[in-house]
Amino acid sequence: MNEKDESCSKLVIQRSEIKELEEREERLITELTEVTKQLREIQLKRFFRTAIFGSARLPEGSPEYEHIRQVSRALTELFQSDIVTGGGPGAMDAANKGVIDIVRINSNGSSPKSHGETIHLPGLEEDKNENLHFHTKHLDFVTRLRAFMMKIHAAYNAPGGLGTALEKFFFLQLKQVKHIDADFPIICHPFWEPFLEKAYEIMHDTRQKEGLKELISEKDKDLVQFSSNPDEIVAIIEPAYKKFQKERENLVIKE
Repeated sequence: MNEKDESCSKLVIQRSEIKELEEREERLITELTEVTKQLREIQLKRFFRTAIFGSARLPEGSPEYEHIRQVSRALTELFQSDIVTGGGPGAMDAANKGVIDIVRINSNGSSPKSHGETIHLPGLEEDKNENLHFHTKHLDFVTRLRAFMMKIHAAYNAPGGLGTALEKFFFLQLKQVKHIDADFPIICHPFWEPFLEKAYEIMHDTRQKEGLKELISEKDKDLVQFSSNPDEIVAIIEPAYKKFQKERENLVIKE
């Protein structure tokens, strides 16, 4: 009897702890959402930042690596844009290095920054690259994706694997459901075009032909633009930069 009572007692305590933790989590999520919303609004008025996503596996010095570095240089030079990446090797290193290239030769006193949002990968730990002014290490992808969303005005998706696909679809959905502005530039290297075309075909075109409800709308196909030309990429992002400049005038930070 005593053993049974002890067992029941332990079970009751465990459930109450779970309930308490669930309630605490709900409160923290609500508070974090509100803080994130306010801080994001301030951050986006203070600094113009572009994310560049891509594979950690791209070899240094390869044509794709140098392409990403060139895109980063163009954005940094023309818009004084900070560059935000996953902070690792490959495409991320190339993008961060593009910032350092411009900072080294810049003579007008301005200083764009290179950001890295690295992720803890059990058994697959990689050091952050050496071209970072700011570095944050995340224990999970949730906070990492939130950090990207908090900081950036535009995103360029270079060739990559599953991680880059995750980042791409995260921002596509944010734009689809209006959690970011409708004019937020999402640009993909043509590498991604057949991938997305197949996704659109499966989720929309094929279902429409079969008389089934489409799972995305026709206009969702226009959420992303494709280019690998640095000048075109700059031109696509330029309206976001001009909008930032105008909104920045309305921000006053007092000591």
